[in-house]
Amino acid sequence: MKRILRLLIVTMLVFTASIDLSAQMVALRTDPVKDLMLTPSIGLDFVVGEKYTLGAEVAFNRNPWGIKMQMTSVTPEFRYWFNGRPFTRQYIGVVANMTGYNLAWNNVHHGDALGIGVSFGHAWTLTQRWSIDFAGSLGVIGYREKFYYKNDYFADYGERANSRGYVLLPIRLGVSAVYVLK
Repeated sequence: MKRILRLLIVTMLVFTASIDLSAQMVALRTDPVKDLMLTPSIGLDFVVGEKYTLGAEVAFNRNPWGIKMQMTSVTPEFRYWFNGRPFTRQYIGVVANMTGYNLAWNNVHHGDALGIGVSFGHAWTLTQRWSIDFAGSLGVIGYREKFYYKNDYFADYGERANSRGYVLLPIRLGVSAVYVLK
């Protein structure tokens, strides 16, 4: 999972460095709902064509509200804007997600997940630079994890994952505050 995350970050940095930002619109976004849930998130979107944007969002948390939990997530997304102008009105796109997690409640779940799906949404323009983005997506998520009961001895389970599978779930669901940097 760490290799995939590093590869994605390097790819985004190379892509960002190769774009002539003087003629492109760049938007910064965050999801206030995630922020209130003590899972800070930040994303960047780049206009890559007349009706297209490419972006990525990073979110993480560590022991919110005293719950033993850690999560790191990277969500790249490619969007097609129906209005003909990026960051305005409806869009559809392709979204992916890479998440590493460690959750200990009644049971312990330690693993990673990869997913891909279709995204859709609406950006409501407030001012020339500010907008609110309502987003949803549906996709297939594959996961592998070590699953064990809280009082079990972790070493008994070894290093391999003992639970794997695929599920149909929302990959990205939220409301984002978007600021266009230009």
